[in-house]
Amino acid sequence: MASSEQEIINLVAGILAVPAESLSLQTGVGDLPEWDSLAQVAIVTTVEEEYQLNLDPDSLMDIATIADLVALVAQQSAEPSASSQAPALPMAFPATQESIVSSICRMAENQPASTALIIGNEAVTYRQLVDSIASVAAWYCSQGVKCGDYIALGAVKCKEFIVCYFAAHALGATVVNLDPEINADRLKYILGVTNPVLLVGVNDETSLPFSAVDTDAVAELPELPAPDTIADLMFTTGTTAVPKGVPLTHANLAAAAAQINRFIGSNAADVEVVALPICHSFGMGRIRCVLSIGGTVVLVPGFSNVKLLFRTLKAYKATGFAFVPAAWAYIQHMSADKLAECASTLRYIEIGSAPMSVESRRHLMRLFPSTRICMHYGLTEASRSSFIEFHREPSHLASAGKASPGVEIRIYSSSGELLPPESEGEICVKGPHVMAAYFNAQMDEDSRFDGFFRTGDWGKLDKDGYLYVLSRTKDIINCGGKKISPEEVESVILTIPGVAECACIAMPDPQGLLGEVVKAILVSDDSPRPDDKTLHSVVASKLEAYKCPVAYEWRTSLPRTASGKLQRRMIN
Repeated sequence: MASSEQEIINLVAGILAVPAESLSLQTGVGDLPEWDSLAQVAIVTTVEEEYQLNLDPDSLMDIATIADLVALVAQQSAEPSASSQAPALPMAFPATQESIVSSICRMAENQPASTALIIGNEAVTYRQLVDSIASVAAWYCSQGVKCGDYIALGAVKCKEFIVCYFAAHALGATVVNLDPEINADRLKYILGVTNPVLLVGVNDETSLPFSAVDTDAVAELPELPAPDTIADLMFTTGTTAVPKGVPLTHANLAAAAAQINRFIGSNAADVEVVALPICHSFGMGRIRCVLSIGGTVVLVPGFSNVKLLFRTLKAYKATGFAFVPAAWAYIQHMSADKLAECASTLRYIEIGSAPMSVESRRHLMRLFPSTRICMHYGLTEASRSSFIEFHREPSHLASAGKASPGVEIRIYSSSGELLPPESEGEICVKGPHVMAAYFNAQMDEDSRFDGFFRTGDWGKLDKDGYLYVLSRTKDIINCGGKKISPEEVESVILTIPGVAECACIAMPDPQGLLGEVVKAILVSDDSPRPDDKTLHSVVASKLEAYKCPVAYEWRTSLPRTASGKLQRRMIN
């Protein structure tokens, strides 16, 4: 049997979760209980992405057998194309890849009765989801929202938020996705620079509640926006106290979802429990990934209620689950290895947003011997730029894996010189998932070397292309996957009488759950020193809880350059 034929048989077997030996070229849709219409969509879509085909949507269901798939791959592979004339970076999907909201609409046509969302006791089919998206898009229009406008949404885990989010995308408006627990100063800044025409579910007196949104009116979907339309504007804390605005287009989001799904191997039969916060790139990205391929998203409030989390994973026979290392540490702290009871159903686990020790990775491999355990490296500006799968690459567990499908990674010196393998320098990435420029040209000067986005992280590539993230060139503190600007915390502490100087640095979490937490190094003036209780009270009134220092230390001075610039990395 030709190698390409066996490859396709193996691919189909993997999606159906049946032995490859049980399939032949004549096997097709309906021949096995596992190969139903939903599996057919997953199989054809996966083959299209795996072999970089561009299929006619109207003829997809005419591809009935494995032999049809083999013939199609052979035919299109033989056809000459412009891209075959010269080497090019492999793409995870064609340049005309549809947007996430367009994919959801297609799922509503192909599998209308399939469950898209489960929230609490409510199940929402793809047809119901798209009907609600059309309804809210029409409601937005009645509120004066136009293509290109900003809409601020509080990222609450409810059906209305999901519908409002994708309805804005359908209309061509840009979502400003906000943490429901955002502090007042940060909210004021973001609303001030974006001037959204509508606020829903936001902790602001001008905001409407989600209950005011009409999700049931009968309406037609608007014409979907162009790929280069800004879909999301995410604000992430940078190296200053001023939040950075990261505009992501529909093409960026679609590219990220396609390359993530391709690496993980997700399909329409997957059921993923999402406990991650959805105001950040990782959590919302999981929702986009699953819905774009016709899977089912089960939303739970978070990781804190471990009993509810386990009950949900088991009740829905979840095939997918994602967490940050801090959440895994918390789950283990509360329940030891109980999550391993789900090993027989979990097909994949995605981990990201913070480092994880090699021993923790090996421990997960022991608990989930047959689960595809994928860990990514990335940032809001360039989501999931590299991946590693623990079981397939056990000799490289200390690395962040290789570049994701459709992504290229290089290492540059601080002066912009391309460095050879094994050389340490700044990690720079390029791909269709990378944002074009910061919002309002914030910090955009010198943000690229040779078209590669500068991540601000320090690392190296080995001779085999594995990425090693060694440290951050920026001074961001990573608390359980949440990024903290030390300058933001320092600016609050410096308002407290008795504090003349302040430097915030990362320290290991004493409880071993969050990875890094904030430590404040202080220098007093001539006034009496405030005690820890007073310091904490002031900071807690101004900032989110995870940004509050867990330790305060007084010193006589802080290291500075001759020009007076703080040398944070000299502090230990």
